Amino acid sequence: MTAERWRGLLFFVLLALAIAWPANRMAGVNVQARFATTVRVVEDGTFELGEYAKTTSDLARVGNRYYTDKAPGLSLILVPFYAVARHLAADFDTRRHATRLLSLTLATLLTLLAWDRRMRRAGVDEFTRRTAVALLGIGTFAWAYWVMLFGHGPAALAIFWGVLLLIDYRRDREDWRLLIASALGFGAAIFLEYPTAVLGGTAGVFLLTFERRVGRVALFAFVGAVLPALLILNYNNAVFGDPFHLGYSQVASDFYQEKMSQGFFGIGAPSWKGFSTILLMPSKGLLFWSPSALASIAALVWAVRNRRAEGIYLAATIGVFILVLSGYFEASGAACLGPRHLTPLVGPMAIALAMWLPEAGTKAKAATFGFVASTALLIAVGVAADPQVHNAFENPLTEFLLPLLASGEGAGNILGLADGPAAVLLVILVIAVLALAAAPLWKPSPLNRRYLAAAFGLGLTFICLAHFVVAPRLGTTDPGIVRQAWGNYWAGRHRWDDAAVAYEKAYEINDNPVALYYLIYVHMQAGQRDAAAQAATRLAREHPDFYESIRDGRIVFP
Repeated sequence: MTAERWRGLLFFVLLALAIAWPANRMAGVNVQARFATTVRVVEDGTFELGEYAKTTSDLARVGNRYYTDKAPGLSLILVPFYAVARHLAADFDTRRHATRLLSLTLATLLTLLAWDRRMRRAGVDEFTRRTAVALLGIGTFAWAYWVMLFGHGPAALAIFWGVLLLIDYRRDREDWRLLIASALGFGAAIFLEYPTAVLGGTAGVFLLTFERRVGRVALFAFVGAVLPALLILNYNNAVFGDPFHLGYSQVASDFYQEKMSQGFFGIGAPSWKGFSTILLMPSKGLLFWSPSALASIAALVWAVRNRRAEGIYLAATIGVFILVLSGYFEASGAACLGPRHLTPLVGPMAIALAMWLPEAGTKAKAATFGFVASTALLIAVGVAADPQVHNAFENPLTEFLLPLLASGEGAGNILGLADGPAAVLLVILVIAVLALAAAPLWKPSPLNRRYLAAAFGLGLTFICLAHFVVAPRLGTTDPGIVRQAWGNYWAGRHRWDDAAVAYEKAYEINDNPVALYYLIYVHMQAGQRDAAAQAATRLAREHPDFYESIRDGRIVFP
């Protein structure tokens, strides 16, 4: 076996371990709504959430019955994997981890491996292949969605294959199998996440620019749009009694019902606030959480100039999706790491990079690697700490993730190691993966090594300046809200005493009655009835109109 093959084997083994490594202790409301549906289908033969409805707020209500309000794709796809996982583990969360490993983790690794093999057969050099694979695997915020059962991760894999195979079909228009496979990717994405229909639309427009055979266009439309629509309509009819009632049209929360009724299921005209949130702000912005996107932007510029048709298609796909999502009322994505709604775009970004990198100069290659590598280390912090970051934090890295790891706490891992050592091991894994990716450019000359070292330093400097210098100037979180968000985190971990301390501090700082309300809850959960009674008395004395304010909608629960 050649040195290149040994490097490749070790690269993928370590990459697989890095992606499989996290095992988030808390499912979160988004994950819970999807996974609990799978559990109920397998164990009880129903889509109704039953008792699991108490564990999530992502609910659709039909009479007195509750269902997930999410697209049904992931919940249904997970059924066979959970059917296996339930025989491998006894408790709910361990079954969830096993299901994720058998489904999403395996699909991600197979995608990365298959793409590397495709590029090798096309004569793409080793450095480009490994850097592009590292970008898609661990070099963007999408890494957080390869390790959680949100719909965005699998939808991103489906879009990746849809875009890649459609570009292949443009080069080989006689192979109708490429067209069907591409359409299946877009259709699966819609079944997983409704907003990806926008990406299917841009794909259809691209197809019409070069395909004049009506039958082929109709075939693409049927497989990529009509077929998933029929599946969704059938699900809606079975669950909601009407094929045209989506879960989002029957959201249980009055707040979300109001917001989702505006525009097209909560999506209105593009706004600067939404645009800046998902691209520019430290809380969720793409450029803060994936500086590697800068390399993809350079790749798109090159592609538009040198591979005009594919370049315009990729740029339009990314631009239109960002524009549409900037009009969503909750563009931030709530409790998540980075702009989760943009996860389906990482495939087109990686494809553009793989087109450009073989033609780029050594300095550009080194700079690209530097940003991919530094982003991977940044996201490793988020994945190791908690990728479901509370939406209240203006600066998640400095206000939550790093303090959490510094305290020795984290998200958990598949080996059950202590969180602190596990986080260190994950960083070591990432560094090893990156070193193997850089090896083909590192070895040829000392000059290349200097370029790579300088580029890696540049990437880390960019992240440090962004998060420690620029981010605080763009806004910081109210200290009371910070403590309250920490209280929510500890409550989610059932660390009731820690949560109580956090809520006490939150109330001392900003006199927010919500903190006292939560304090009553955690004391009750801890069985501390006297403490709960004292907090309730305090709430009634100091904020006598609190419950009336809840009914009037004047109280906001962060």
